[in-house]
Amino acid sequence: MGFTRTANFVAGAFLLVYVALLWGTLAPTSLYIKAMGLLPLAGWAFFNTRRNGFSSRLYAPQSLIPFGFVIYLAGLLYVTPLAIYSLEGVLVSLLLFFVFLLVALSLVNANAFVGWENALLFTITFFALVELIPVLLFYARWLEISGSIFSVSPIGMRLPGVLLGGPNHVAAFVNLIIPLALVRGLRASGSWQKGGWIALGIFFLSVAYYTSSRAGWISGIAAIGVTLFLYFIPQLRQIATKPKRILTVIQKPKTKYLILLGAVASVLLVVLFTRQAQNTPGHRGLLSGRQDIWAGAVDIWGRSPVVGNGVDSFPVFYAQKIGAPPGWLPPQAHNLWLQLGAETGAVGLALTAAFVVMAVRVFLRAWRSNATNLTQRARLASYAGASAAILAHGFADYLFRNPLYSVCALILLSLIFGHESVSRRAGKSNVIPLVLLLVGVVLFLSGASYVEKGRSEFQQGLQLWAGGDLHSGSEKICLASELAQTQSFYDFQCGLSEAYLAYMQRDPSNVDIAVEVAQNGLRHDPYWPLHWANLGAMQLQLGDSQAAVRSFETAMDAAPRNALFALNLGVLFDEMGKAESSHQNLVSALESDPWISISPYFSDSPILQNAWEDIDLSKLDAIELNKLEAYQALAEGDLDLAEDHLVTAQAASRADAEFYALWAMLLEGQGEFERAWISARTAVFLDGESPRVLAWAALVAENLGKLNDARIWRERAFTAWALSPTFSRDYYITVYHRSFLPFDLIPGFLRPDCTKEMRDGFIWLANYYENQGLDSNSEEIVFWLQSSGLE
Repeated sequence: MGFTRTANFVAGAFLLVYVALLWGTLAPTSLYIKAMGLLPLAGWAFFNTRRNGFSSRLYAPQSLIPFGFVIYLAGLLYVTPLAIYSLEGVLVSLLLFFVFLLVALSLVNANAFVGWENALLFTITFFALVELIPVLLFYARWLEISGSIFSVSPIGMRLPGVLLGGPNHVAAFVNLIIPLALVRGLRASGSWQKGGWIALGIFFLSVAYYTSSRAGWISGIAAIGVTLFLYFIPQLRQIATKPKRILTVIQKPKTKYLILLGAVASVLLVVLFTRQAQNTPGHRGLLSGRQDIWAGAVDIWGRSPVVGNGVDSFPVFYAQKIGAPPGWLPPQAHNLWLQLGAETGAVGLALTAAFVVMAVRVFLRAWRSNATNLTQRARLASYAGASAAILAHGFADYLFRNPLYSVCALILLSLIFGHESVSRRAGKSNVIPLVLLLVGVVLFLSGASYVEKGRSEFQQGLQLWAGGDLHSGSEKICLASELAQTQSFYDFQCGLSEAYLAYMQRDPSNVDIAVEVAQNGLRHDPYWPLHWANLGAMQLQLGDSQAAVRSFETAMDAAPRNALFALNLGVLFDEMGKAESSHQNLVSALESDPWISISPYFSDSPILQNAWEDIDLSKLDAIELNKLEAYQALAEGDLDLAEDHLVTAQAASRADAEFYALWAMLLEGQGEFERAWISARTAVFLDGESPRVLAWAALVAENLGKLNDARIWRERAFTAWALSPTFSRDYYITVYHRSFLPFDLIPGFLRPDCTKEMRDGFIWLANYYENQGLDSNSEEIVFWLQSSGLE
């Protein structure tokens, strides 16, 4: 018995850690490496079947329906926009099906259930503890900046979700194990044991607070409510048969204390909920903008209501709907049922609903068959509570994009099925799960051999590029493009690398190659506007202005709010003598990003100045306009006017990092040097990834003689501006599931997102590197400045 419990715990903990580290969407691991993590679990499961006889707790419907769902997903490849990347999603779903089967096969006795429960409790608690470490760093940084433990940060801290995939996911993971911990605590016998479970409950509450997930709070309450209701059914029945017992119970001092504790806890929860909603970034209204995403999901579903649009197709179509880039691209519909409807249609919803109904029926049979076994019923109550959390949270987020969450949910589902009835299991041999497993392995290996084409070469190319061997790196990336000609992402990455080399070496032959592979990629994948803009910039380098205009206009049609596209198209039209078209695009660029008016291009560009006179100020965001006018007042030395605009801006957005950076510049101008330094550091603390914020803070640091801080912030500003996929990061991660080059724009674009302070700071940094003998670093900065028309 002890061996079984320990073996299941080890197998479960290994599986969860392996999935967390190597199955995440950011991990560039191959499907084969992901599958290798299941081998220890498979060995343990089949050891059990050999030792106990193959008498699986899974019956035909319980294994056939999820397997049929995976096959249905594979069939959707015929309608999906990017079939090769959807195929990878199907194969990951097949791996998840293997997890479901193998966990079920490992459930041979009661100790096996305890082992899997312990694995869930231990690993999720450990991950949650790790997720809290940034909270300590957050307060330590704020204490260092403010100098007082009584100073309150302008924003609340949200857990980043480094291991678990974001704050909402952290809350969802904790809610999966809260019912297990609650039941264990209720059944604990000693005071030390009860105290330990209470301490763990307080820890979970702390995690829930720092996730600042309102859906997490609601689903957590649902989990606890369902668990307690089922756990105390015997007591509730006694009260129902003898109502007078209620008064007797209420009059007991212990009951009064519990009622008082519950009332205080409820008030505290309301206070915490309110504080989170008011003090945490990302909470835009009660629904945090979900109503717009839901409306978009309904529209996408309407394109193909019966069979859906294909696996992982939601971000592709949603990006088209909102005209991204710019803007944040949600990776999912923030609703389980809308996500399934948009991607798998009514058929996928029906299969999912059938599986849920079957799980409920199995649970009810297991509940009835364990009427006298309070231990089993307590365990089932915790499973029901976790299931309630999954369903409740599903109305606000689609959590199953996270492979680790899917694995945890499948483990809980397997535990429910395993509890159905020991008597039904005896003497019944069922080979269907084994047959499905063998068929699935064949399908997986066949599909993986197709998906994995070029991945190894591409990863080698990225490593060579990161090591400074640009030629060899580009050759490897383009080799991946040749090997996997249907994987458009490799074409786009090959085009980027070749265009970079072409611009650096002034070699048109590289541009020819870049144009050819980019066009090949767009034949398979015309969806992301930046690919069209990059093609236009390449064609412009070859002198084909007409083709460049067509490519830029395609990008503009898909993303009409993108200032980069509009600015470059407007300048191109001006060079072609098309004044009216140039003016229209430049007005569009300035309305999309009014900060262009303080860019280095503006003062030397009459066409931009004329366009500025015709922009519709009512289209500009009021906060942005106030900050822009404050900046202009600072540049003109009118500190009083700048202060008026900044006070107005702060009243509308207390946690705006740009406000603190501009306020630091104002305070420095007023001679408040200590306060200016605190404000500059606060700005970087709030948003250390914004090139504009970093550049303004670095200027204050330089003027205050803090040159080391100025250098560090300018290095970060340059990396964020030139060497990070500013526009495409969200799209690449959610759609392509691949690593990528450290930039997403080919050299040669005029960059509207560069201020005078950024340009001057980069020149300062290049001179610093040159004086330090770091010529390659200096040359890289100069290269990007020259290629962007900034030097």
